[in-house]
Amino acid sequence: MFELKNHTPYAAELGVYTDHESHQHVLLTFKASFEIPTKMGQPLRQIDVPIYIEPQLNDPENESSLKYDTEMGAANPGTDVAVLAQAWNPKGAPFVDSGIQIAGRPHVARVYGERRWQRSISGMSVSQPLPFESSPLQFEEAFGGWDKRHEDSQFHGYEARNPVGRGYFAPRSPGPGEGELLPSIESSAQAIRSWRDAIEPIGFGFVAPHWQSRRDYAGTYDDDWQKTRNPLLPHDFDPRFYHSAVPQLCFEQPFQGGETVQLWNLKPFEYTEFKLPRWQVAVEFLIAEQCKSAVPKLDCVVVEPGENRFSLLFKASQPCTRMMHRVRRVNVEGSFEP
Repeated sequence: MFELKNHTPYAAELGVYTDHESHQHVLLTFKASFEIPTKMGQPLRQIDVPIYIEPQLNDPENESSLKYDTEMGAANPGTDVAVLAQAWNPKGAPFVDSGIQIAGRPHVARVYGERRWQRSISGMSVSQPLPFESSPLQFEEAFGGWDKRHEDSQFHGYEARNPVGRGYFAPRSPGPGEGELLPSIESSAQAIRSWRDAIEPIGFGFVAPHWQSRRDYAGTYDDDWQKTRNPLLPHDFDPRFYHSAVPQLCFEQPFQGGETVQLWNLKPFEYTEFKLPRWQVAVEFLIAEQCKSAVPKLDCVVVEPGENRFSLLFKASQPCTRMMHRVRRVNVEGSFEP
């Protein structure tokens, strides 16, 4: 097996993947994690965070959203941003706007205290939200989920954009029962007024491969694929499938370092601002006695305010079809500056 020479204090792992044309690649994943600075220009304080070989669930005992996606898959075309956080509402208001702006792009949600469906003269209405201090920004709290209320299972349904949320009602649904919870996370521009409203789910974390925003890029698995391509990926497979962030936080162009990050009402911060560090990371693949250099791409930024940390995940790969046995060594060097 080939050898990894990691000349840095940061995490690194080697893997192998096969692309949609059946070409094999050796993959280097490199991860640098730091404390969130309290002021601009503050020296970086490195912390140890492992590379996640397999996906991690928020609730391993049940069907739940991803806490972390696998970090050993093929690279996406640009850079993903994931925010794993709780909304922070220290004044105890009935709602608060929480979110991030990074590289000039804002992504903000309105987070409510507990709301329930209540019976009124005009039918089912939304109760006033209760005051709260913090609330998880997980897909379980956003619009979505399954609706199995109809006595006939053929009229059951689910929200393909977020199967683990709540508040979804299928077209033939009898509707909510009194006291059922509403989603707590919405866009400020799309609020639920009626149980028949189907708003866009809003989230900040990782999206599972079978959810609609990723599945739409997976290609067509029909009889023609079965006869002519299986087990390869279909011809219309789109590498954007490898983006695992929410669509609003998938960036087409990879980050280069120095991008400004602003956080609003994400526990424990009411507001904080910092810049991503600049880096110099170099990778060399020694294959069949030839040294091939590669410049890693920043694949994902993971911001975890509650852990007071952010992580930068880089990937670099080299084709090695029919030469995997001749891969000798992979060297990685890297440094970071505020």
